[in-house]
Amino acid sequence: MAIMGPSGSGKSTLLDALAGRLSRNVIMSGNVVINGKKRKLDYGGVAYVTQEDTLLGTLTVRETISYSANLRLPSSMSKEEVNDLIEGTIMEMGLQECADRLIGNWHLRGISGGEKKRLSIALEILTRPSLLFLDEPTSGLDSASAYFVAQTLRNIAHDGKTVISSIHQPSSEVFSLFDHLFLLSGGQTIYFGAAQKAVEFFAKAGFPCPSRRNPSDHFLRCINSDFDDVTTTMKASQRIHEGISTGLSTAAIKAILIEKYRWSEHATTARARIKEISNINEGRDFESKSKCEAKWWKQLSTLTRRSFVNMSRDVGYYWIRITIYVALSLCVGTIFYGVGSSYRAIFARGACGAFISGFMTFMSIGGFPSFIEEMKVFDKERRNGHYGVGVYILSNFLSSFPFVAVMSFGTGTITYYMVKFRSEFSHFLYICLDLLGCIAVVESSMMIIASLVPNFLMGLIIGAGYIGIMMMTAGYFRQIPDLPKFFWRYPISYINYGAWGLQGAFKNDMIGMEFDSLEPGGPKLKGEMILKTMLGIQVDNSKWWDLAAVMIILIFLRVLFFFILKFKERVAPFLYGIYAKQTLHRINKRPSFRKAPSFPSKRHQSLHPLMYYVVWEDLSVVVPNFGNEHTKRLLNGLSGYAEPNRIMAIMGPSGSGKSTLLDALAGRLSRNVIMCGNVLLNGKKRRLDYGVVAYVTQEDTLLGTLTVRETISYSANLRLPSSMSKEEVNDLIEGTIMEMGLQECADRLIGNWHLRGISGGEKKRLSIALEILTRPSLLFLDEPTSGLDSASAYFVAQTLRNIAHDGKTVISSIHQPSSEVFSLFDHLFLLSGGQTIYFGAAQKAVEFFATAGFPCPSRRNPSDHFLRCINSDFDAVTTTMSQRTHEGISLTGSLSTAEIKAILIEKYRWSEHATTARARIKEISNIHEGRDVERKSKCEAKWWKQLSTLTRRSMVNMSRDAGYYWIRIAVYVVLSLCVGTIFHGVGLSYRDIFARGSCAAFISGFMSFMSIGGFPSFIEEVKVFYKERLNGYYGVGVYILSNFLSSFPFVAGMSILTGTITYYMVNGSHSEFSHLLYICLDLMGSIAVVESSMMIIASLVPNFLMGLIIGAGYVGVLMMTCGYFRPIPDLPKIFWRYPVSYINYGAWGLQVETDNSKWWDLAAVIIILISLRVLFFLILKFKERAAPFLYGIYAKQTLHRIKKRPSFRKAPSFPSKRHQSPHPLSSQEGLNSPIH
Repeated sequence: MAIMGPSGSGKSTLLDALAGRLSRNVIMSGNVVINGKKRKLDYGGVAYVTQEDTLLGTLTVRETISYSANLRLPSSMSKEEVNDLIEGTIMEMGLQECADRLIGNWHLRGISGGEKKRLSIALEILTRPSLLFLDEPTSGLDSASAYFVAQTLRNIAHDGKTVISSIHQPSSEVFSLFDHLFLLSGGQTIYFGAAQKAVEFFAKAGFPCPSRRNPSDHFLRCINSDFDDVTTTMKASQRIHEGISTGLSTAAIKAILIEKYRWSEHATTARARIKEISNINEGRDFESKSKCEAKWWKQLSTLTRRSFVNMSRDVGYYWIRITIYVALSLCVGTIFYGVGSSYRAIFARGACGAFISGFMTFMSIGGFPSFIEEMKVFDKERRNGHYGVGVYILSNFLSSFPFVAVMSFGTGTITYYMVKFRSEFSHFLYICLDLLGCIAVVESSMMIIASLVPNFLMGLIIGAGYIGIMMMTAGYFRQIPDLPKFFWRYPISYINYGAWGLQGAFKNDMIGMEFDSLEPGGPKLKGEMILKTMLGIQVDNSKWWDLAAVMIILIFLRVLFFFILKFKERVAPFLYGIYAKQTLHRINKRPSFRKAPSFPSKRHQSLHPLMYYVVWEDLSVVVPNFGNEHTKRLLNGLSGYAEPNRIMAIMGPSGSGKSTLLDALAGRLSRNVIMCGNVLLNGKKRRLDYGVVAYVTQEDTLLGTLTVRETISYSANLRLPSSMSKEEVNDLIEGTIMEMGLQECADRLIGNWHLRGISGGEKKRLSIALEILTRPSLLFLDEPTSGLDSASAYFVAQTLRNIAHDGKTVISSIHQPSSEVFSLFDHLFLLSGGQTIYFGAAQKAVEFFATAGFPCPSRRNPSDHFLRCINSDFDAVTTTMSQRTHEGISLTGSLSTAEIKAILIEKYRWSEHATTARARIKEISNIHEGRDVERKSKCEAKWWKQLSTLTRRSMVNMSRDAGYYWIRIAVYVVLSLCVGTIFHGVGLSYRDIFARGSCAAFISGFMSFMSIGGFPSFIEEVKVFYKERLNGYYGVGVYILSNFLSSFPFVAGMSILTGTITYYMVNGSHSEFSHLLYICLDLMGSIAVVESSMMIIASLVPNFLMGLIIGAGYVGVLMMTCGYFRPIPDLPKIFWRYPVSYINYGAWGLQVETDNSKWWDLAAVIIILISLRVLFFLILKFKERAAPFLYGIYAKQTLHRIKKRPSFRKAPSFPSKRHQSPHPLSSQEGLNSPIH
């Protein structure tokens, strides 16, 4: 049974209600009965496949199913029985082809989306449940994958299972597989009954389904109220074109359908069947805890092995961190090499131990993103009753133990023997165990944060702040006896893993050692005395007690993690339920929607008033294979044209070459491919490079903190000529808002991770609005309707049609358009495997396919039919299905897709459509009008205007994005208060000398290190820059300068707040304002340097996990050589002192040499900042120019080889198959139905 309806109709809510998965903050009335009884369908009671495929990408398909089987199948089953069930499930779900392939993650290429969905289903049917619920299982899949999934579900249902699935916009073929249909709109029943009788019901109600239309498209068109918004908006913008219904409203149609259904035979039959089923009293209970589940020890073993495999294959989980640990250990070993036992070595050994126990454990926060991904898998599997919370926590610890041990023993071994600590093995073992315990504690802390704050940015900054406080009170920056007694000494220092870990490390190194006196020839200094007097550490207890304390804290955190997960599972939903019942009377009171602002209609003339005709002749694109004579051909001898007042759709299955053709026409091909053939604009070869034509990418890269109007306004001021007056610019902005139908949401935020924003369709129209601001005559779009619902997709397509009819040339790639969207196309370019299947009028394509022997059935969307004929993925479906023996599997017949394609290509080559196209291409090629469209537009805005606009926009974004600066500012304030209370009134005593130095080092070092928390925001900002730079909005220099100017107030705010709080709370001896000013300026320069470094890393490593760990390691090395952990004169001269200490911002910020003024040190920090910004500029320029050039060298070297091949530019020759029997796809009813 399919539950279908528009977005927000209640599909997922109904599914959750039936499966017993409703959130506890809602109230359900009515009955859900199974076999006539109310039964508990809670966690794990039924099979439920979520919309998102939450899988471990490092496992193969077979491994994933095998681990799941061993987790859930009863222990009484033999190994052979389990293996047979696993292989049977793989075969049943058609996964045998990919059974031994990895699922894939951010660094591992894996299986397709359809295979992931079938794997998710396979995991849930392992226990052979009688009930299977699925939430939109075909969402995001191409036609072949969606059909395969639907056919698989049909097979499962026909094996005696009950299958209930919500679904949105199914294709014609998928819809034909449904047995029953439950149609919803606004939470009300529109129709319930046999799926194939729904067309008849709508026809009797007065809304017959037109020919050549997918029934599901027709149903959604009738009941989706969003289509009313389309009509209203189009009327308001005075952009009504043919095809937009202006008859009954959706509300009126819904009312008619609801009333018709209520008194129909379908409703009568349903009521009778419900009564009949309610009297059934058989079957077993579906309880939460299955009586046949696997034993806990088997689950623990399986989960531990699975987690270990995942960790070992995921580069980002431990291997990157292990690499950084080894690199840092080598740095520590060379910097503190052979410290000896001199008086100065006392501080060096202490500093080395503190850095290892403090910062090296702090590095473990880099695993936070992996912890979040692992928690997602746990939440999904726990909800489906796969295993218990305790088993998960214990298995996670056991599986991670070898990696943590490798990090600990690797770090301990390198540093211990290079620094030359105590030579006894027991001392070496203690160092490694102490480090292991501390790293495990940090990981446990971060997993707790991941369970409470499942957001990368917030969790990372909160975790860094928490670990920072632990480091500050561990005993090195401020000795424990000197900590304020209230709170910091009692209880914080006693529950601080760092305090116990560092105390044990110092005891391990100092006890039994003798050091030289400060005066030559003086008495030796005992290690015990140094611990007591210099480090404030009591030696009453053994170091092993300190290690035991670390382990107790570790166990406590794991137990706390257990209770948090249990609380979230049981107590939190109960508390939500109390609130829901108390506020029940308010749920029916809904505020009215804000009315759209009224704007006068402004029909603006193009800034480039000439029309542009695009022609491509014999266009081929190949990818050279490095080190091999063979090449991959992406496009093969394509010819076509696009003209004004027409919208041309490039359509084809996945991998057909749609995006490649679009990029080739727009001049955006990657430089590592080779293009042959001609692309002409008005009869001439013209440069269509960065920013010259309007190009809308598939991904909507926008700043979520801005409103729609602000986004368009900033873009206008960045790009429109400075000669335009303010009134003209504002008129153009308002006109664009009206033209794109964005007046309803003009003053709403776009939305990001913490701000609720506009819909996907509105984002897509906003992306288009940004590109048509300059009124280009050429508009390219890459799959603009992808991921949108039917109404949003129709709105976007109608908008593109309006733009085209204003004299523009619109070329768009598109995948699986609905019937209504397809009807809006003027021309269609149909591709498959880089070859032309059809090019001509879109509405004549049906006739062409019918003439070729493949007529489109009356109840099928034409685009679905075309893709069904030419998509070779359907052959894989047929092959897989043919290996099964279940009934109901329909094979496609005698002809393969390759044979169908050969027939269509040959038919098109000699058709009137090809003849007409060749004649029109020749005609357009003789047009020689219009001006050159060069890369640098002569009417662009002045650089100072761009700088001002970009600075204001960036500042607004930073001020509204909580994760950019505000969370960091809050953490900075908290840490500053912590520093202020811990070092309050340090005074001028001898002991206070070290306290003042430690305070300054913590502020200059760790407080500036905290700025790596802005890395996720930097990545998002760089994405926006790349998109806008590619479209020629502004230059690299303007971007870098504006970024610095806009961030300056926030960096200054952090610095002044931190400096002021710490300066007056610590009570420095200098009361002059100049000293406070210097502290603030010094900290500001250091923070700005770290931010600049992270932006450079973001431009080179645009991956959150890798960039974060690399950035943390880089800043860690700078902290280690800044002069606090190791005085600069004691650094090894080669490399570390020259040149590292001289290009280290921390060394200058913390400088103690008195030969030069402190202002020279500050000047050095500023010089380093400027140098990094210049380096950032050069890197962006290199990526923009030099890198593509280097890619192009190889392509040019291999071009002569490719051109010599006779088969390269010739179209393949296929035998004529005109007289063969038509393809079985045509053997369906209604082929002769008239086209409405």
